[in-house]
Amino acid sequence: MLRAWFADSWQSFFRGGSLVSTRAAQDRAARIEPITAEDTRPLRHAILRTGRPLAETVFEGDHWPGTRHYGAFIDGRLIAVATLIPEATPAFSSAGAWRIRGMAVDESFRGRGLGAALVRACLDHAKSQRGRLCWCNARVGARDFYLRCAFALQGEEFDVPGLGPHNLMFIKLEPDKTSD
Repeated sequence: MLRAWFADSWQSFFRGGSLVSTRAAQDRAARIEPITAEDTRPLRHAILRTGRPLAETVFEGDHWPGTRHYGAFIDGRLIAVATLIPEATPAFSSAGAWRIRGMAVDESFRGRGLGAALVRACLDHAKSQRGRLCWCNARVGARDFYLRCAFALQGEEFDVPGLGPHNLMFIKLEPDKTSD
């Protein structure tokens, strides 16, 4: 049953369905909005840098020109965040590359499609800026999530000191017809 729900939700999502997936749409108060880098830090700290200094939630690129931060809200509460940075990676051509990082969803709200909605917001923005590729260093535990979001693996698993095993993942972007 759960597998069928995921299949239906993800197919709808990647056919250009609504910004928020089927289950999240049931949560009428769910919305995706731009936020500041500072707004991302409490969730980054709680989910991605648990037990580490708060200063580690300040990422290189947070304040670069073009960087965007998005938050998912339910009933006015920020429950998920993601950052999109115009940044190349050595594995790909630098022209038109964007990086998703700092993706964090409050554990009690996982499985509602809000992470996917944040990815969609990031991809939509990158496409509107003539982005050709979006990439991330995905924690091994998030690899399947990104695969469901149509990202592909690039290269071998690698270790980020203090954070654990990761995979470089990417998705090629189709041109945004509305930006012409």
